[in-house]
Amino acid sequence: MSCFLPYLHCLQWVLAWADQSNPKCTTNNLSTLNQTALWHNLALCGYSSGVQPLAKQCIQQVLQLSPNDTQALQLASDIVEWQAYCQQCSWYDADQARDNELMLEPLGLHHAAELALQYRDPTIAQLTRLPEISNVKQAQAFIQDQQSQRHIMAVLYQSCLLAC
Repeated sequence: MSCFLPYLHCLQWVLAWADQSNPKCTTNNLSTLNQTALWHNLALCGYSSGVQPLAKQCIQQVLQLSPNDTQALQLASDIVEWQAYCQQCSWYDADQARDNELMLEPLGLHHAAELALQYRDPTIAQLTRLPEISNVKQAQAFIQDQQSQRHIMAVLYQSCLLAC
């Protein structure tokens, strides 16, 4: 099982500490390359863990620092595309799909690595009655197939990403 939220919380803490607690260690004192990497990783964590507003805000920061960064441009495109997909899903209401600890969102390609990791445990595969998924490519193919056929969700827990 892969957990993104602890990393997200860690990155948020680093940013808060750097900007508020330690005047010698601010994001302004980091090189542009380090700032870009920090904001990009925070955007990626937000995107992967269902915290889409944070992802969008952070990737905008990356693009201000490095407007031609190809990885950042791709992630920005992925985030926008994902938000549009979620909005077009008439069966999905993001506000209703959250409580204090759990969150549901449509299963997307950015969940594929976590799905493949979870399905290494044969018990999970048996309990969900999904086809065998033993690597990321199989998970991606499964997700693409399911998006056109059924409503399948990723379960995101406060501390971990649980793709189901």
